[in-house]
Amino acid sequence: MPRSLLQLYYFFAATFPLYAVSFLRINTTIGHIQIPSLFLIGILIFHIVSDFKNNKGVLFTSQFLRYKYIFLLLLSFYLLHVASLFLHPETLRAPKEITKLGIGVISFIGLAIYFPRDKNFFYRFMVILISATCLLTVYLILIYIIKHYSCFLSTVLETRQRSGRTSLAWMLNLILPFCAIFLIKPKILNRIFAIITSTVLSAAIVYTLSRGAWLSFICGLFITLAIAFIIKKPHTIKTVFRSHALLIISLLIGLTILLPSIRTECLAARVLSIKNGIALFVSKTTSANLQSETKLKTDIQNYKEEYGMYAEYSPNSFTGRAKVLLKAHKGFLDKPVFGHGLTYFRKNFGTLPHSDYFKILYEFGLVGIGLFIGFLATIFALLVKTTSKDNGSYNYISVAALFSFLIFCISLITIDTYTSTHFWIVLALIMSANNQKLPL
Repeated sequence: MPRSLLQLYYFFAATFPLYAVSFLRINTTIGHIQIPSLFLIGILIFHIVSDFKNNKGVLFTSQFLRYKYIFLLLLSFYLLHVASLFLHPETLRAPKEITKLGIGVISFIGLAIYFPRDKNFFYRFMVILISATCLLTVYLILIYIIKHYSCFLSTVLETRQRSGRTSLAWMLNLILPFCAIFLIKPKILNRIFAIITSTVLSAAIVYTLSRGAWLSFICGLFITLAIAFIIKKPHTIKTVFRSHALLIISLLIGLTILLPSIRTECLAARVLSIKNGIALFVSKTTSANLQSETKLKTDIQNYKEEYGMYAEYSPNSFTGRAKVLLKAHKGFLDKPVFGHGLTYFRKNFGTLPHSDYFKILYEFGLVGIGLFIGFLATIFALLVKTTSKDNGSYNYISVAALFSFLIFCISLITIDTYTSTHFWIVLALIMSANNQKLPL
C-alpha cells in the first residue's frame, strides 16, 4: 500500500471517534462536515483513481459483483427515497436528508470494496481507532465528573446537557467488541490493551445512561452466544466465551470505578423507564393502557419526591416514545405499501420516533422496510457464514464483527440515525472487518 494512502487511513482511524461528538465540525450552509469524512474522501478518491487508471476498474467490478445483492438492495432503498422526494414534495427537510443518505451510501460501497484485506494492517488500524476513542472518552468522563459534577456522560463540553448521549453510546457500543481481537496476540501488552480499552468503553456506555445502548449490548451478547452454539464449531464457541468474558469483567471493573459518579438512583430510574415503556407498548386494550399510564404517573411522582434534584431523569421518556410508536403504527395502516414519504413522521407527529425501523415503516411502508431488512439480513448471512468457518485467529475478528453488527441492528429499535453519513461508514467498517478473512 502506498505510504500516502496508509497515512490517510491512519488519520481516518485517529479522527474516527469525532463522529460521536458535536464539536470539531466544519459548518456549511447545508450542514456540517466531520473531520474524519475529509480523510475518507481522500481515501476513496485515491482508490478509485488508482483502480481505474492502473487496472481499468477490475477491482471495483469484481467486488461489486461479489456483493451485488447487498449493493442492489441498498441502491433500491436509496432510489425509494429519491422517488419520495418527487411524490411528496411538501416537506423542506427531505432534500437534505437524501443528500446525507446518498453520501453515506457512496461511502459504504466505497469502503466495502476498497478497504484493505490485510490482517496486520487491520490490527494497526484498530489500535489507532480504539486508542483514539478511549482518549476522547476519558476526556469526556473527566469533564463531566470534575467540571459538571454530572451523573451522566454526554458530549457537550460547555455545560451539562443530555443531548449527544445516545450518539456517543451508540458509537462506543459498536467499537467495544473489537477490543477483544487483541486477546489472540501473544504479547502480554496486547492483552493489557484489550482489558484497559474495554474497561473504559464499557464503563462509559453505562455512564451515558443510554437505555438503548444497554439493551442492544445485552441482547447482542446473548444472540452471539446462541449463534456460536448453533454453528457448533469448538473454536468459535471458545472465541465467543473468551471475548464475552473479557467484556463482562471489564464492565464490572468499570462500574466499580465509576459507580460513585453515576449514582445508583439515576440507574434505577432508567431501568424503571424501560419497564414502563415496554409495559405500555405491549398492552393490547385501552383499559390496560390506562392502567399502565396511571401506574406510570404514580411511579414518576414517587420518583420525584424521593430523588428531588434528579427529577429530570424521571422514567417517563421511554413510555412517551412508546406512545408515539403506537400512534405511528396506526398511521402506517393508512398507507401500508409505500408509506407517507420521507420526513413525514416529524411533520405529522412533531417529533422523531427514536426508532429507525418504525420511521422507515411509517415513511416508506412495507416496501421500504422490506428492502432495508433484506439489506441487513444479507450482511448478517455473510457474517455468520464467515464466523462458522473454524479459521483460527481470524475467528476473533469475525466474532467481533458479528457481535458489533448485532448491536448495530438491535440499536436501530431505539435510535433514528440511518440518514446520517456516519451510520453507513460504521456499517462499512464492520463489513470490512469481516472481509479480512475473504480473499480478493
